[in-house]
This record gives sequence, C-alpha cells and structure tokens, in this order.
Amino acid sequence: MKRLNNFIVSDTKGRMRLRVPALKNLKTAERMLEELKTLEGVRKADVNQITGSVLLEYDPHTFERRDLAHVFNEVVPHAKPLPTLSHRTKKMLRSKEMRLFENKGMLVCGLTSLAALAFKGFKLHTAAGAVFVALAALHTYRYRKNMLR
Repeated sequence: MKRLNNFIVSDTKGRMRLRVPALKNLKTAERMLEELKTLEGVRKADVNQITGSVLLEYDPHTFERRDLAHVFNEVVPHAKPLPTLSHRTKKMLRSKEMRLFENKGMLVCGLTSLAALAFKGFKLHTAAGAVFVALAALHTYRYRKNMLR
C-alpha cells in the first residue's frame, strides 16, 4: 500500500489518478485496465498509454484501496515512480522573492533586448532574449495549472 502512494498524483473522494511510467507499454496498459475493471466499486477506469497514467473513478463506500494495491503490485511489480521536486525546491519556486525576481527580470531583459535591437547590438539582443526566454519558461512552469483551466 505504501508503494502505491508513490504513484498517486491526485486523490479526491471517488476519483484517483496514478502516474506509472510502466504503463507506456501497450501490454502492461491493457492488463492494468482489465484488472482494474474487475475490482469491486470501480465505476470507470481509463489508462492513457501516452502519459503512462490511470484515471480511476470509484464508489468510495465499496472501493478498497488494498485491492488496488494488490492489482498494482501484480501488474507492475517493478515499476519506479517519476522523480519529483524536493520540498525545498517547491518552496523556493513558490516564494514571493522568486516571483518578483522572475517578473522584474523578464521586464528588464525584454526592454534590454528591444533596446539592443534598436541600436544594432545583436549579441546583447540575443543574450537578453535568451535570459528572457528562460525566465518566461520558469514563469510558465509556475502558472501551468492556471493556464490549463
């Protein structure tokens, strides 16, 4: 059961998503889907082979997690979870100081890039543009959930 928790991405009452890289294999994904549909209390089970994830909708009153753990251990006994960010890294990415650095850095780099382009400083334009793109990627990563709504 403890091993199963390493693969759970989200878990709300009646709905659970697991991310299991081993499910990118077609045979493993098909077997997992067949096994999940036999569990008592499972209303719907979808396996996405491309992302290696399972979406499980279940009746919270009749569904037993230990049955899921048993199926999981049987179908993918040697699966390894995806690496996750450390608590310290997550905290740093959420910090107010990091957001301010990110926003001010994008503003300064964007203006520097445009000014350098106006004065034909192509190397400075390229360097400032590259830093801007890196900060924009960090910004996009931070707000990815808001963008996908």
